[in-house]
Amino acid sequence: MRIDDNGRGTILDPFQMKDRYGLRIMKERAQELRWQVDFIPLSKGSRVEIRKGAETS
Repeated sequence: MRIDDNGRGTILDPFQMKDRYGLRIMKERAQELRWQVDFIPLSKGSRVEIRKGAETS
């Protein structure tokens, strides 16, 4: 699954930010299922990619 947001974007690793609960919880739940979640900053906005069956990081 890929989610693109054309907003203002964010830092390189929002999963480490204390005020980004939604992204951190999304990553934690995906890892429980052994899925991979990646955050990709774009020139305009950002992208979250979730892949089933991938190794967790």
